[in-house]
Amino acid sequence: MLEPQQPRFSEAYPRILISQVNARLGTERPILQWRNHHGHAIGTVRFDWNTEQRLILKPRIQDLPYCEGSTTEVELSMTSELTGYGNRQYFNMCERCGQRINIVVYCDGFWRCSRCFGFRNRSALMDRPVRITMELEVLENEIGDGRPFRMRQKTYDTKRERMRELVAALGKQPRRSPDKRFRFNITGCWEAETDSLLHFESGFSRGLY
Repeated sequence: MLEPQQPRFSEAYPRILISQVNARLGTERPILQWRNHHGHAIGTVRFDWNTEQRLILKPRIQDLPYCEGSTTEVELSMTSELTGYGNRQYFNMCERCGQRINIVVYCDGFWRCSRCFGFRNRSALMDRPVRITMELEVLENEIGDGRPFRMRQKTYDTKRERMRELVAALGKQPRRSPDKRFRFNITGCWEAETDSLLHFESGFSRGLY
C-alpha cells in the first residue's frame, strides 16, 4: 500500500533534463537509468523523436513506497530556440500549466513541472548545517583518501578548497543528518544498452525487482 504522505521535493522522483536528452540522442549512451537513495535501480527510460516538436518517452519505472510506477509510453510537447552560439536549445511545454521547462518530473503517471506537483528543491527544506554536512560527506567519500585515479589536479584542488570552506562554515556546530522525511533521493545516469540494463528491464517486466 502506498504511503499517504508523499515527499514534497522533486529529488524524490524520477526526473529528466531535456537539455541532456537532446545531447544524448544518437550517442552510445541514450538510456537514462534511475537509482534510489540505496543505490538500487528503480527504472529506465528510452527516448525517440516523433517530429521535431514531439519527444517520445518509453519508461520502465517500478512502484516506489510513495509513488506508482509506469510502463506507459508518453509524448511530450517540445519547443526550441536558437542560442547565442547558433545551437538550438529544446524545452518541454508542461502539459498542465503550459510553461516552458527544462526539468520534467514523474509522479503517479504524470510528467509535469515541479510547480504543478507542488514540489520544491530538497535543499530548500533543510537547515543550513544539514546541507553543509551532506555536501561534506559527498566530498569526503570522493577525495577523502587523496586524489582519485584519473582526476585532474586542478579538479582535486578545487574540491579540497571547497571542503575547507564547508568546514569553516560549519564551525563548531555538530554535523547533522537530514530528517528521515528527506532521505529519498533518486539520481539518474546515462547508460548504453548493456546486458545489465536488458536484465534489469526483463526482470522488471516479470516483477522481480
